[in-house]
Amino acid sequence: MMTPQRTIIHFRVALVCTIVAACSLDHLDENFMADTSSPIVNSYSVHEDQLKWFDVPLVAGGKAAVLFGDPTKAGTVVLRFKFPPNRQTRPHRHPYAEYTTILSGKVYYGEGVQFDTSNPEIGKVGTFAIVPAGQAHFVWTMDEEAIVQLQFEGPSSTIFVDAADDPQRK
Repeated sequence: MMTPQRTIIHFRVALVCTIVAACSLDHLDENFMADTSSPIVNSYSVHEDQLKWFDVPLVAGGKAAVLFGDPTKAGTVVLRFKFPPNRQTRPHRHPYAEYTTILSGKVYYGEGVQFDTSNPEIGKVGTFAIVPAGQAHFVWTMDEEAIVQLQFEGPSSTIFVDAADDPQRK
């Protein structure tokens, strides 16, 4: 049985992976906030008005902004994701752990290979969660937008439990 703390962690990680997987190469160059070609990272900050949001095909109406890193390459990646109201991501996995913080709204989370909303973990503002590498999970929102910040070690990869659920294959 999952504890609420573990479920929230899994939810956030799942959401980060979803956002990262939706980033396309066409959007990366115009959305990078920093040159990460060097392994040395200097002091760095990104302000809300500097974010360049782009469409995320993985979730209808979803938007993402790259804060740091390149989701197509090895290394640390930090993203912000706007998850619209009444949206969901079907069960999927990532080959890396996801670290997620909910900045606004509520995010609902479940684990397993079947999408099941009957016993969700609910992440609220300030919730931090980790989804372990390889854990099948799914997320959804209800009547309000949610904004989450995700971190993972790239490159990004999302593997849907049922390949037919992958919006990029439709």
